[in-house]
Amino acid sequence: MTVTGRRFDTHVDEADRPDASSAAPAASPPRTTGLPARPRAVAAGTALLALAVTGAAHLVVLARGLGGDLALVGRVLLALVVVVLAGGAGGRVARALRQPRVIGEMAAGFLLGPSLLGALAPEAQRLLFPPAVQPHLRDLAQLAVIGFVHRFGADLSLRHLRGSGRQVVAVAVGMVLIPVTAGVGFALRLAADHRPTGVGLAPFVVFVGVAMGVTAFPVLVRILQETGLAESRVGFVALTAAGLADAVAWCLLAVAVGGANGDGLAGPAVIVALLLAFAVATWSLLRPALRAFVGLTERRGLPDAPVAAALLLFALGGAVVTDRIGVHAIFGAFLVGLALPRHDAVVHRLLRPIDRLVRLVLPLFFAAVGLSIGLGFLRSADQLALLGLVVLVAVAGKLVGTATVARLVGMPWREAVGVGVMVNCRGLTELVVLTTGRSLGIIGDDLFAMLVLMTLLTTAVTGPLLGLLHLDREVDVSAPSPAAAATSPGWPASPSRPGAGRRAGREPSRSRGPGSRSRS
Repeated sequence: MTVTGRRFDTHVDEADRPDASSAAPAASPPRTTGLPARPRAVAAGTALLALAVTGAAHLVVLARGLGGDLALVGRVLLALVVVVLAGGAGGRVARALRQPRVIGEMAAGFLLGPSLLGALAPEAQRLLFPPAVQPHLRDLAQLAVIGFVHRFGADLSLRHLRGSGRQVVAVAVGMVLIPVTAGVGFALRLAADHRPTGVGLAPFVVFVGVAMGVTAFPVLVRILQETGLAESRVGFVALTAAGLADAVAWCLLAVAVGGANGDGLAGPAVIVALLLAFAVATWSLLRPALRAFVGLTERRGLPDAPVAAALLLFALGGAVVTDRIGVHAIFGAFLVGLALPRHDAVVHRLLRPIDRLVRLVLPLFFAAVGLSIGLGFLRSADQLALLGLVVLVAVAGKLVGTATVARLVGMPWREAVGVGVMVNCRGLTELVVLTTGRSLGIIGDDLFAMLVLMTLLTTAVTGPLLGLLHLDREVDVSAPSPAAAATSPGWPASPSRPGAGRRAGREPSRSRGPGSRSRS
């Protein structure tokens, strides 16, 4: 790809690039930005337009939900300001404690709920977040999640997933198979007391299994950047395996959601078939259409803001489609993000306004989760013991299971444990999964709250545990790091250290102690 001034010459998708480890192929004609010849071009353009119209129509529906009530609009805006300020304050506190901003934002959203603010100042909590306001906050939170998941799909490194070695694939299989299996077995024990009425056993146990096997890929990227491990060998193995494992976990989540929404055996099969059909259409039609759309806007010199707004409308349209299919809206936004051209300077420039917007409003999602969680059920010893068991199963399956597999495929124990600690980070991705299950009625309020607390704990301990391990921070020159392209919303990648990548030796680097940062 070359960008000269305002001229856009060609896009090269990451999926179309040769593997960096292979010999350079013979020169081939550059790919142009034009769509395939008709009638496929017409179908692709029509599909892209339909997504934009669908997304815009959904925004109109959300706006009409306010009904022109200026007092309600004012209360929604007040709640929005309070949540954004609280999230910003929580993020600053987290950074002061050498934690990612998302940890503080998650904690701030939790504290605004009935567990703290509602217990200490119930009148203030009802004034700020009355029942009439909360549905609109949830709608805005859903839009924030759609933007986050769309960006996550755009950042997912397809080349690294396709070109992973046997060691990485083995770690990825272990970090899915072991925690999901442990979660399924645990869910079978929970089903009698915690499976909601009307939910089948299979969707319930599969969902809990997936919840135990998810890794917060974007949050993990940021943690590894801050600890100087993003481009190390152990960091490369963990990030690449996490990307591959999360793709599998999301497929299993689609099966669980389809099974919960379908009737009998035919219902889930139809839902999954429709989702697969949409995925194929997204890849075969929308992918070249998005490439051509970006090229056209660049050639004509259109401002970035309206083009970025159009990309958000495409994501929202895809979210509406998968919601209508019967799975959650996040799948559509993820697939549309996955179809965007990769390693493209123009696309990444266009996504920057989306990053800023998502970072601004994402605390709404944490607040929406926090407002729905009460900890009154933890007053009994049995419930506290069950919470401890949830954390134990999650950590044993993910951290211990992954570390064991990494050791079996030849990694030293210290690095193997490091990989296990890294992928035990769950963060925002886990909260999105849990909220999906709760909104569809697959899990109940008590189990949802326990899994959210487990998510907060396993995410918060990732950085400190990595500091205690004193892992080697030398750059792995055998393969590029997925962190170079996978940057989560609002968290720009740290610049590489001078001379990084030029040392092929792996002599241990001087440790700067727990929680130390790379020199950037």
